[in-house]
Amino acid sequence: MKLHRPRPRSSPGFSLLEVLIAASLFSGLLLVAGLATDRTVTMFRQSRASQEVTARAMRVLQHVSSEFAFARRGNLDPDASTDFGSGTLTYQRCQGALVDEPVWSAPRTLRWELETGELADEVDNNQNGLIDEGILVFIENLDLPGEQRTVWGHGLTRFQPGEEFNGDDDNGNGLIDEQGLSFSLAGDVLTIRVAVQGLGPDKNLITKTAETSVLIRN
Repeated sequence: MKLHRPRPRSSPGFSLLEVLIAASLFSGLLLVAGLATDRTVTMFRQSRASQEVTARAMRVLQHVSSEFAFARRGNLDPDASTDFGSGTLTYQRCQGALVDEPVWSAPRTLRWELETGELADEVDNNQNGLIDEGILVFIENLDLPGEQRTVWGHGLTRFQPGEEFNGDDDNGNGLIDEQGLSFSLAGDVLTIRVAVQGLGPDKNLITKTAETSVLIRN
């Protein structure tokens, strides 16, 4: 009597077609994950660049507003109460008191000037990615032998966002052709506006504005 031994079954596994399908699906998942990661990184870099430009605008605004917190109302020049406001302002700042009388500084000036190498021609002349950008200059003893100039900010726009040099109030804020640094006076309230530019991760232009008002009582 012969005994029939059962044939050993082949071990379970994947066919070549199944392996190819699985590899294709895995590659697709890796591609989707990679694209999502790239997009997340790009968004993070863009957000960080935007925050840096905002921080620069706020630092400039804080620096300027602190100067006028103790400024002398009667010595502001030029007249910033017109529809054009002013991109420059000369003032005196209270340095303290002597026998109950305020002690005033020598005239100081804050003004917008073109960045070195730039021309007001809507071209990036200094090849830094910005067009017609300006600087905020703080000047002590203007036009005197001891004149001192300090740059307080870079990348200021030539005009406030939405504004063009055409004699109209294009952005509807009540001022005409106002610059990236703009002063406007209404009674004893001085409004300060700054607009700053920077570049994003893909060299896109980022513009941020900041605004505050200071009550000038002196």
